[in-house]
Parts: sequence; structure tokens; C-alpha cells
Amino acid sequence: MNEVLENGGSPSPKIQIGDWFNEAWKAFQEHWLEAFLISLVYYIATIFLGAFCILPLVILGGPLLGGLYIHAAKALKKQPIDFNDLFKGFRKFKDLLLVYLTIFGIPTLVGMIFFMIIITSFLGLGASQDLLRGIGGFTFCIGTCTFFVFVLLYPILVGTYLFFVFPLILFDGMSFSDAMKTSINMVKPHFFKILLVLIVIALLLFIATAIGSVIPIIGGLLLTPPALYISIMLIIKGYEAFFGLNEEKLQEYVDTV
Repeated sequence: MNEVLENGGSPSPKIQIGDWFNEAWKAFQEHWLEAFLISLVYYIATIFLGAFCILPLVILGGPLLGGLYIHAAKALKKQPIDFNDLFKGFRKFKDLLLVYLTIFGIPTLVGMIFFMIIITSFLGLGASQDLLRGIGGFTFCIGTCTFFVFVLLYPILVGTYLFFVFPLILFDGMSFSDAMKTSINMVKPHFFKILLVLIVIALLLFIATAIGSVIPIIGGLLLTPPALYISIMLIIKGYEAFFGLNEEKLQEYVDTV
């Protein structure tokens, strides 16, 4: 706890989403080209990795996202940034892999299983035999419940409780298990406030994606990556409020000539 206070954090800070967004937006404007390019490369890379097989995305998604966190944190703290920051998350490969698998991998896998269940249920419901119709109805019911729990409810709960896990691993050097425990303990008294931050982030990404979809092909590439970058900055601002963030925590990721 003393270390948190020394780094400028607080165990019970004010959740100031408006101020966090203003600071994130200001930092983004100061480095808009670098921020746009690195977030665009990340966005395209995740689409490419997930287009053919989900496994490469699950393996590489965490470290790449960690690199985006590093770049955004350095921009917020006015530290030198460069494109190589995107790959510095691989220094914490194992722990970031586990985080990504926990938050994104499990619901993605369940979503794929749900899709297969739905296809099976429709085949059963469209058959003439009573047995197949029964099997189809049962699988549809199971699939719907599974979808609600793992694809809708799971990301909300896990995303909220593990809100601080990425920065705790990257900037405090914690293992995945320690970061998970620390994040859960810190979030518990502030669950609905942190959830509100996640809702704001989700709305930001939804609006950017919706507006981008109006412009064929390039719309999403122009708006979604910057929205993602600013969203990560909001998470980092939240982490800074609770745990503190200074130059010493970022020193590992600053290249020296």
C-alpha cells in the first residue's frame, strides 16, 4: 500500500472519467500520427491473425496488446515513443498470453462452440423426425444459455474484475496470478464505477465502429484503431489513479542510445 501511495496512487481514488478522457485525448492529439499508425498495425494484425485460425490470435494477441499499452502509457507520461513499443509486450509473453486467453480467448472459443450448436439445432428443428426436433430444441436451449453466460456475462464480469491486470503485469512486474488477485481486490469496492468506465469504453468503440461502417472498407480502419488507442489510455489513467504511474515504472521500456 505504501508503494502505491509513493507512486502517486490511491486505494480509493475518485473515478473521473471526463478528466481521464480529456487527458487521453490531449495526449493522443500530441502524438496522433504515431498513435494512429501503431494502433492501425495492431488492428490489421489481429484481423489477419484471426482470419484463418483463432490460435495465432490467442497466442500473439496478448503481447501485441501489451505493446499498445506500453506505447500509450509512454505517450501519456511524455516519454519517448517509437513503433518498436508494439513488440515490447513480448517481454512479458507468458503472463500476457494468460491474460488474453482468460479475457478474450475463452469467450471466443465458447462463441465458436455456440455457433456450431446453433447450426446443429437448426438442422434438428428442420427435420421431420420427432427425435431430431427434440435434440435440436435441446441444443438450441443449451447454446442460448451458454452464449448468455460466456459471451455476454463472462466478458463483463471478467473485464471489470481484471481491469488492472495488463498494466499491473507491464508496469509493476507482477505475474499473471498476482496481478489477477491484486486487480480483483482493488476492483471489489469500486465494481460499479469500474464497470461504468468499461461501458464508456464499449460505447466509444461501438460509435467509432458504427460511424466507420458508413464508409466502405476504409471507414473502420480510420476510426476504430484510434478509438481503441484512446480506450487503452483510459484504462491506464484508471490504473494511474489507483496504483500510480511514474517514469521509473516505464524505464524498462525506454530505449537508451
